[in-house]
Amino acid sequence: MRDCKSFFKGMSILPYIIMVWLPLFFSWRETVEQIRLPDARQIGLLLNSVKLGGLAALLTCVLGGLAANYIHKGWLSDRWYRYFFVLLMPVPYYIYALSWMYLIRVLSFIRPGILKYSAQGFGACLFVETMTYLPITTLLILSALEMCNRQSEEMAMVYQKSSKVLWKNILPEILPYIVAAFAAVFILSVTDFSVPSMFQYNTYVLDLYSTYGRTGSSANAYAMSFPLLILLLLPLAFVQQAIRKLNKPQRSESFVKCKYPVWLQGIMNVSFGLLVCQVLLPVITFTITSEGMQNIWKSFDMIYEQAGVTLIIASLAALIAVVCVIPAAVFLANCENGLIWMIMLGSMAIPGSLQAMGLLNVVNGSWTHWLSTSLLMPALGCAIHYMPIALIILVSTMKRIDRKSIELAVLYEQNRYEKTLLELGMLLPGILSSFLLVFFLSFGEEGIMLVLMPPGAETVSVKIYNYLHYGASEYVSGFCLWVTLFLFLLEVIPVCFIRKRYGGHHAKSD
Repeated sequence: MRDCKSFFKGMSILPYIIMVWLPLFFSWRETVEQIRLPDARQIGLLLNSVKLGGLAALLTCVLGGLAANYIHKGWLSDRWYRYFFVLLMPVPYYIYALSWMYLIRVLSFIRPGILKYSAQGFGACLFVETMTYLPITTLLILSALEMCNRQSEEMAMVYQKSSKVLWKNILPEILPYIVAAFAAVFILSVTDFSVPSMFQYNTYVLDLYSTYGRTGSSANAYAMSFPLLILLLLPLAFVQQAIRKLNKPQRSESFVKCKYPVWLQGIMNVSFGLLVCQVLLPVITFTITSEGMQNIWKSFDMIYEQAGVTLIIASLAALIAVVCVIPAAVFLANCENGLIWMIMLGSMAIPGSLQAMGLLNVVNGSWTHWLSTSLLMPALGCAIHYMPIALIILVSTMKRIDRKSIELAVLYEQNRYEKTLLELGMLLPGILSSFLLVFFLSFGEEGIMLVLMPPGAETVSVKIYNYLHYGASEYVSGFCLWVTLFLFLLEVIPVCFIRKRYGGHHAKSD
């Protein structure tokens, strides 16, 4: 009976594995035949990607860690809105990039001479990626800080200065999660092509995309991506190790105010200020560069049809992803095999546009070719690409559940199904978070949409991409403003509903 149960648990992850690896499996033979050692130009592009991703990850971890400590030890520590910085985190990377590009235009109203500075090249790309990924590292490191034992920290502060407690006690405890945050940002940076393409910085992923456009062969593109996949195996290993060590947050009602040296507190204040700036900048910049309310409303008239199409695709992608991820998460939460973890999360190392190319090859070569003319095609592409991220969210939720509470509750239940309902209720926030995350990411996806959009259809990201190349910057600002406000409302409305439904006594709860 136990063997049968283990067999069915193992089988439950097959739909997930088939979905995320299908684009590569379908053309593996052609891919293996075309694998070649990278030439000098490709090695240079790979080094460009590593340099950009490594420095962006390092800067975001430093700034994000300081900002997270400011929140954790400051006046926001026990406030329910301490996660305010995630409100605009779902905003697509290219919109964040545009907000910083257009900042030069805004500043030119004050000093016209600033227009002679062009936002291009490595420096501009590094700055924008650092600011773009800053909320992600802040969230990850803040979550790690909240898993620390606060009572032991407060005991240490009685005998040592706050700065020494930070370096000797807190930092070693959260170091695995900082490394995981570094690895996550490194993977996101190396596999993204939207920001480097805007700032005209050549990376390996841009070369993959251009190779596919030139040859039309997904197998050739996959073969070229093998050096990239091998490079990202180590960061993936750090990510999965950190997830496996997750536990329930440790919080206490007592609080000892920390007194850091002036220079350290000043750096924390600056880091927190950058975090606040990153939240406010897109709305302010796009409102100014839209050149009046008339253009803003005209932008809405021009984009609402594409917003409807994008809404359908994002909803389908989130639904498909969550359905496939739930059984995989249940299995993975109790799995200690590192190889299985790498198999489940390994597709994160494949760029989304490359997965889209492989999926297109799968569909065109089978009886499912009709999918290529439907909105289900880009929805499948987004679901496949973001399933590992949804899996991480759901497994993290399961790791942070208080198992003792479930065991105590089960003692009073009348039948075995009530335990399942109880666990499902405790997993509901994770399921909802996974759904919303895939929805938000799919809503702003650009590369997958460019490859998989059916004829006659257009998404918001494709519309912005096209108008950006036409030079209609005032309408692009309007489009980006509406997308930012829409995603902001989609996050704020549920939060307000929960606050109203459950009242203020949950303000300090997690």
